[in-house]
Amino acid sequence: MAHEIGHIANRDTLFMTLAGVTVGAVVLIADLFLRGLWYGGGRTRRSSRGGGEAAAVIAIAAIVLAILAPLVARLLYFACSRRREYLADASAAQFTRYPEGLASALEKIATYQTGQLQVSRAVAPMFTVNPLAAAGSAMSLFSTHPPTEDRIRVLRGMSGDASLAAYEAAFKGLHRGRTVLGAGNLAGSAEAAVRGPADAGGARPAESLRAAKDVLHRLNQYAMIACACGLRIKLPPGFNQPAVECPRCGVRLEVPAEVTAALIAAAAALDGSAAGRGA
Repeated sequence: MAHEIGHIANRDTLFMTLAGVTVGAVVLIADLFLRGLWYGGGRTRRSSRGGGEAAAVIAIAAIVLAILAPLVARLLYFACSRRREYLADASAAQFTRYPEGLASALEKIATYQTGQLQVSRAVAPMFTVNPLAAAGSAMSLFSTHPPTEDRIRVLRGMSGDASLAAYEAAFKGLHRGRTVLGAGNLAGSAEAAVRGPADAGGARPAESLRAAKDVLHRLNQYAMIACACGLRIKLPPGFNQPAVECPRCGVRLEVPAEVTAALIAAAAALDGSAAGRGA
């Protein structure tokens, strides 16, 4: 699955890179043509009246194309950007096997468009979803992202399967047969059963958080002493007391001498490292 998602990401990155290069090339060529026409390129030698009129028509048509070409190229880039968001949703659904979780996250992001959040236009581009745009607004040719509501409907339309093929089927069902992923991305699609919120590995959220905190404490060279009541007491580097009182049951626990020595040595090492960085 990781190989498949990486393949999609590489194809998508290459596609967007080519689109960006195309937009830049079109804008550059159009700008060179207009500058050349402005700085003397428009003065041509006319042998007859008919030839002069034809040259004028060609020049006007070229100017119109030079003005419209960057706009068309920019619209193409916006379309590629919208398609990329759908590809990201499909890849995330397959990787996590939890489309409902992604849909719920998008709903939380979309709450910024309810009008309750007062945001100025200066900081609006910093948000994932434009807070100044009305919720449920239709997608336009100049939109860089598809409507959040549409992305949520597609994710929730994936029934029982979190594969790329399931996402494509859900998208086609909501968009009158239109496709978004393409045959190349669907060629290696494999079934991925949808999991529930409690299937993340068997651990409860509180237990996972506690385990993560324990890892951070060990990295920071804390020592841990277990009390009979079940509480694990964290002793920071530099702790030099021979005993500690349990904050839950009040029992006085003896701290082994080797633990105290290790904490004092850890504090000295941390102080030496901080002094070295300050120098």
